Amino acid sequence: MSIVIDGSAGVTYPAGTTATLAALGDGQTWTSVTGSRAFGTTYTNSTGKPIAVSTWGSSVSSGGNLQATVGGVVVSYAQHESTSNTNVNSYFIVPAGATYSVASNSVSLVGWVELR
Repeated sequence: MSIVIDGSAGVTYPAGTTATLAALGDGQTWTSVTGSRAFGTTYTNSTGKPIAVSTWGSSVSSGGNLQATVGGVVVSYAQHESTSNTNVNSYFIVPAGATYSVASNSVSLVGWVELR
């Protein structure tokens, strides 16, 4: 995707300059990476674009949780409060070049997909 910067609103680029944006979803598809991901492992987004991440796991006891971290900041937290088997989900955005991980407490990984 390209935009034309017209030099207005304080932009200092010459009129007619073209810039390429790394917009989330532009030229990306959802990909299952379940087989190559694990809770508690840190990964780096080396795609050059922001990515979206969705994970889910199965918890059989109350208190099972998922905690997603991007660049050392907790960005998503979900906890299972029931005594029956339940899925616990997390969803978050990872900027280009940032590290990310999902930690779990009593949750088994079921699925991990990334928009990349």
